[in-house]
Order: sequence, then structure tokens, then C-alpha cells
Amino acid sequence: MARVVSDYDPEEAILEPGAYDLEDEALPEPVPDPRIIDLTARTDRSRRKGTRDPKKVYALVLHQMACCFNPRNPLERFLTVGAHFAITNDGRILRLHPVSALLWASNHFNPGSVAVEFAGNFPDVRGTWWKGAEYGRNRPTPPQIDGGRHLVRYLMRTMGLTHILAHRQSSGTRENDPGPDIWYHVGQWAVDTLGLNDGGPGFKVGTGNPIPAQWRTWARPPVTPEIDAALAAESPDTELAHDVWHQEDETSSPEYIRWVQRSLNEVMGLRLPVDGVAGPATRSAVGSFQARQGLPVTAIIGTDTEDALKLARSGSGFRSRRARRRAGRSESEVGEGGEEEQPDQALRVIARPFVLAQIAVGERDPYKLTDRVFYLRHKELQGRRISPGETALKTEWLSILRDVVQPALASAGLSTTVPPVPARVGDRVVADALQIARREVSGMPGTTIEQLVQQWRQSICREIPWPILLAFIKYESGGDFGDATHGTEKNGWTSPEFYELGLFQTPAGLHGRCTGRHWRSCAIEPPGEENPRNPSPWARNCARIGADPAQWTNPTTQVRVGLLDLEDGAIALRRDFPELFPSPGSDWDLRMAVLYRFSRGGGYARSFLSGYRRELAAMPEAQRWNFLRDKTVTATVTVKGKRVTVRRDFKGENVEEKMALAGKLGYVPRTA
Repeated sequence: MARVVSDYDPEEAILEPGAYDLEDEALPEPVPDPRIIDLTARTDRSRRKGTRDPKKVYALVLHQMACCFNPRNPLERFLTVGAHFAITNDGRILRLHPVSALLWASNHFNPGSVAVEFAGNFPDVRGTWWKGAEYGRNRPTPPQIDGGRHLVRYLMRTMGLTHILAHRQSSGTRENDPGPDIWYHVGQWAVDTLGLNDGGPGFKVGTGNPIPAQWRTWARPPVTPEIDAALAAESPDTELAHDVWHQEDETSSPEYIRWVQRSLNEVMGLRLPVDGVAGPATRSAVGSFQARQGLPVTAIIGTDTEDALKLARSGSGFRSRRARRRAGRSESEVGEGGEEEQPDQALRVIARPFVLAQIAVGERDPYKLTDRVFYLRHKELQGRRISPGETALKTEWLSILRDVVQPALASAGLSTTVPPVPARVGDRVVADALQIARREVSGMPGTTIEQLVQQWRQSICREIPWPILLAFIKYESGGDFGDATHGTEKNGWTSPEFYELGLFQTPAGLHGRCTGRHWRSCAIEPPGEENPRNPSPWARNCARIGADPAQWTNPTTQVRVGLLDLEDGAIALRRDFPELFPSPGSDWDLRMAVLYRFSRGGGYARSFLSGYRRELAAMPEAQRWNFLRDKTVTATVTVKGKRVTVRRDFKGENVEEKMALAGKLGYVPRTA
């Protein structure tokens, strides 16, 4: 049996078992995902060397197994693997151990990382496999790459991971782990697309090695060489009479094969020669395309594959064989770029198999499914949103949702709307929050935090319920009036550049260079240095209520200023987007105008409200938050004096965590 590279290695034993001795209920696992197969109850528990706090996990480490590309039963074969997740060649994602488990998998990254193994033995940049004759010569498949990317997004969403790393960066004996194919298509993709951090050029720890520059620009498409081998053995090029591509006369014509090759090059970013010859490379590319679309991998262009390829090319090229048969016309009558079916009919015929395939691999969001079909048909839009005047495009998008996506979801027995995924809140968290509420305010005998906040809430922000504010306090400051946050050890105590003060973590002045956790290590003491041209919310609101900003630990000042900051930001959004916030205090208003604006910043909130303004206004409030999940916008910002365009992903986990706790504390949502 091949050795799995994540097996215990003495070099990896950097922590004693039980390094994090925590109660089970203090170790929440990420919320379930329909695409992830949970095997944690069956896997070898001896691989778990202790427990750790998932909140301290910040990175995902990519590995290759160097074996086991196509085991007879991966659900049994992988039970002894010492990694948190494994991804099979057919794209299945296996959860092997809880993220709260400490594993000896990634050397010095062990305490703060999730280990992910890709099944297979993959080559290095020279095309050399480690013991290829014994463990196989594999390449990552498109479903495997897609599974890896799905897992990255899932862990970012559920755990807030900020880094993606390669095992070679922490181990001198894992030089090709995970290899250029996995790194480029999953690791580098996550760095370039999602903004994750890989430590940068030259980064390594211990005996590890930096990520090679060639890995970052590898760009070789995932392939399935087994398809080539099987087809070559069954029908070599010298015996084209028996070639499976001769299923129908029209598909053997050089003109048709050239269209297939051009289509594959455009859709998959390949460089196939457009020579009209159905050689092994072309057949392998067809198989890879089928795998990516969720179709049976046969390397044969059947009607479903042709329709999917035509859809991916936005409708250009040969008409589908179904259409030609219905029209009673021959291949020669419809050249490349010929007339299409009626749009509505073609949409249902071509898009439905694609949507069903996406549903089969776990996608449930009707809006995402609609976007995928729409942007496959309109690649010229390059993912931009529909402009207000483009009524034809808007009508088409809605018709895809109504006529294709919703019926497909219904036929699969699924709801056409997706409810929010509830955050998990344990009894201990609720008890801590209630204890904060009952805590006596220093210098104010007989007055609790709840009483002080409630006193000023009534006059400043009556529409924000007390349970929401208590959940905010619990997660932002823990009820500490003396808290002056100035970053974390992970970012070198530098981000953000300003203090966040007290009970409501109100933004204040700059803290300068800091060297430790306590604010006394900073160059400038709280409340920090103010910019007279742009005073902070702390300084601005202190002046507004006539308080001395230097007395930043004063409980009454903190409460009044903090509540004013929350309310001012919400009022500004309500004023600028009146049709989206007609009812202050509704569930949508509290999530977006109050909590999200604070957690991500006013600029983030405005960019998503502006980018999706028409769509949000057209739907009920109860659907808006869920609609924004995983949405992306681009924004122009100033960085070091230069205007740059950045990509922003909608991340609402912080808000959902607070709302879930508020629900446990008695909050009852209401709509407009």
C-alpha cells in the first residue's frame, strides 16, 4: 500500500498531545455543507494528537497524497489519512477530522492550519513523478480542482481563514508538496482571486522551502491522462474507422472538429492545434470539459456535451443536432455561426442539463445558478452587472431564473430560495453575554452595563434592540471599558492604524507603532493622534456631547459616543438608499445598516448596496441578506495616495454570529 505523505513524521512532532486542552463544546465546527462528506465519526482517532481552538486557525495548507488517485473505495481507503480534508479525483470533498483536532500533518503550521490532501501522485515542474511506477502518474482533474476551490471558499466563509500555504514551505522533505498543478490552480488562484496570503516570495518556516516562482505562473490546465491512455488503447489514430468520434457522420468532418477545438480553446484556455484531427489531446480536453460540466466523462461529443459546449461559447458555432433534426436540415445548410433556435426554447433545452449538473454537485442558490447560465451566454459582459437601461438583458436574466433555474430546483425537490445558514451559539457564549449585562459599571455603584446602555439607547438609537447591542458588546469588547484595540499579533499590531476604544470599539485616533498586545506598547496613548482635517468618530462625537476625549475610559462617554457612532452610520445609509431601508429596526436594516456597516466599514456596505441596488429593491427584505452572500463587487480606493481598483467579497459571518447570539438573548426579527 502506498505511503500517504500526511502520515506521522518525527519532523512534524513540534507540539505535545493535548497542547490545547479545551472542552468539546468550546470547539464549534464549521456549519455543514451539502458537498462535503463527513467521515469524522469513522476515521482513525489516533491521528488526532490533541485539540485546539478553531478561532486560532488562520491558514489552509495544501498537500498531495503522492498516491491513491483512484482507489476502489475512497470512503474506506482514506479513513487512516492524517489530514482534516481529502479531495478525490472525482471532486468529492471528504471531512476526515474535525478542525478542532490537532494533527501532525503540516510541520510548523500544525497549530494554526487546516490540512487538505489531494488524492494522487502529481509531477514536478520537470514532469517527474515521485516513484511513478509504484504510486502512479497522475494529474489533478477539473472536478478535483473545483472541489479544492469550493473548500477554500467554504473555510474562508465559516472560519475566516486568511492564509493559504504549501506544505513544502514548512518541510524540507516535501519539496513537491503539493506540486505546481495543485498550487497554481488552487493556491495561486486563492491568492489572486480571493486575496488570501501565502507569505509572499521567500516565505518559509523551519526547514521548509519557499514556493517556486514557476509554480505561481504554471497555468497548465488540469487534464485526465487516463482518458488518453484508454482511448489510445481502444482506437489508435491509425485506425480512425473505429474511433469513437465517428459516432455520427457529421462529427467526423474536419470542419466540425475544428469548431470543437476552437471552442475548447476558448472555454478552457487551452492551446489545442485547430487542425480538424481528433487526436488524443483533443479527446482528453473533451473529457476534461465534460468533467467540469458535471457530465459523464466519455471523451465523446454527444448531444449534451455539444449543447454544453455551445452554451459555454455564448451560443456561437454549430447548431445542436437536436435543432437540426427538428428543422430537417443537413449539416451543410447550417455552417458555423448559423441560425439558432428560438431563444426561449434553446434556453430550456441547453441550459437545463447544465443547471441540473450544478445542482448535483451541491449548488443550491437560485441566484448563483441564474448568474452562471446568464454569464455563460453573455461572456462579452465579463461578469459585469446589468445596467439600468439594459431591459432586454434584465428580462433574459429573470426568464432564466423563472423558466430554467426554479423548475430545475423544484424537480430536484429543493426550495427555490435559500434560507440563511444559522451560526452556532453555545450555552457558554450566552451565559457570558448575560454576565456582561449584569456586570456593575466601575465607579457607578448599583448600575449594571445593561442599565447604562438601556438608559442612553432610548434617546439615541431606540430602533436597535438591546439583545443586538448586547451581542455586539460580547463579540467586540467582551464588556471591557478599558479595551483599546490596536491590531493583533498576526498583523504585527499595525491593523487598523487607529485605536478602537471601549465597550463599543469606537474608532479613534492613530496609535503609531506598537510592539505588544497592551496599548501601553504603542507610540501614542489612547485616544490616539487625530487628523484635524478628518477627526475620528470618537473625537467628533465627544465634541458633539461636550465630553473630554482624553477621558476615554469614562463609561458614560463610551456608551453615548458608541451608540451615536452606530446610529450615525446607519442614518447615513438609510438616507442615501431610502428605498432599501424604509423601516429602521427591521431585520435587514439591523444586519446591513448597523452591524455590517460597522464590521466591514461604510465603504464596503455602500459598494454592495450600489452594485446591487436595483436587484435588492426588487425583492422582499427577507431575501436581501441571503442574496448578497458570496457576491462580489469592484471598487476604486486610494492606497498610499494612488487610486486602485480592488475586488470585494461580501463576508457576513461576523454579522450572522452576532444575530445568532441576539436570537438566543431574546431578539425577535421583524420585516418592513
